[in-house]
Amino acid sequence: MRAWIESFLESKRLSTNTRAAYVSDLKQLERSLNGKVDDLGLKVYRDSLSHLSVTAQRRKLSAINQFLFFLYQEGHVERYYRLDLPPLKSQEEPSAPDQALLAKDLFQIKTQYPQGQLLVALILETGLLPTEIIQLKKSDLQPALGLLQVGQSGKRRVLEVGENLRKLLGQEGPGTFLFEHQGKPYTRQWVFLQIKAFLEEQELTTHSPQSLREQYIFKELKAGVDLLTIADNLGLRSLHSIEKYRKWK
Repeated sequence: MRAWIESFLESKRLSTNTRAAYVSDLKQLERSLNGKVDDLGLKVYRDSLSHLSVTAQRRKLSAINQFLFFLYQEGHVERYYRLDLPPLKSQEEPSAPDQALLAKDLFQIKTQYPQGQLLVALILETGLLPTEIIQLKKSDLQPALGLLQVGQSGKRRVLEVGENLRKLLGQEGPGTFLFEHQGKPYTRQWVFLQIKAFLEEQELTTHSPQSLREQYIFKELKAGVDLLTIADNLGLRSLHSIEKYRKWK
């Protein structure tokens, strides 16, 4: 399938950034299909996008459907497979704050999934994305100051973390990354699975990493933090994507 992907990319005139996005999406599709284009593999891929916003799903599925049509045109598959796009809303309305979730003292809950518990607490307290979490290094945490540095060189931002969270993040142990296995950082999929397991255990199945990030915004607004500061903490360049939360202030 990698040869098909390369041929497809060569047939498109793409900018560097767009090509990188296509490569990422197609590699994820390849893992779901396991070398064979069929309905089951496509369903697995489609389900893996359910945590994303409607806009993000549509972008990814547009690229995938172009690839599937290419495979059909080139005779690599016997029929044209197509994944349905979710309806595009003019402006996605944020769900209401989940008071039950925000009221939980996550560090006092006994759980079979401590990693998922820690990840949920981390997102609720900092609003980090799974892709940012897996890149965190132990050297990024300064427990004595209660600070966590996030991002690449030149684009780093500094976030405050509470005492309970920084104690858990700063636990002694070998390795470079805060979340790693055999010297390598865990994958984004690992983050999703750990969070899902903990949330299901706590009967909070309506949540996902994306909705937890949304709850972080609600929590900060309730604490009196202005929207511009929240945008800076999230690493956003403008208020455009979070302007819709203003009414919850």
